[in-house]
Amino acid sequence: MNLVERWFGHLDNKAIRRGVFLSVADLQTSIAAFLKSWNQNPQPFVWTATVQSIQEKLNRCRRTLERIQPGCTRPRSKKHKP
Repeated sequence: MNLVERWFGHLDNKAIRRGVFLSVADLQTSIAAFLKSWNQNPQPFVWTATVQSIQEKLNRCRRTLERIQPGCTRPRSKKHKP
């Protein structure tokens, strides 16, 4: 799913962002031109991060958050109604 999101981000950056579209047809034309260009020389998105590197990054993030506000990364306990 992340790679699909990345591809749509690429579409947004290259074909939509900072564009001026006076109609839906203008927007569709811009997207179609991007797709035509992309399909002439498609580049696959490849996942390069390892599970270990992702976990290390999450641990660094948690440690940083704990220094900012202790306990903020602990799971919240569910409050029981009386």
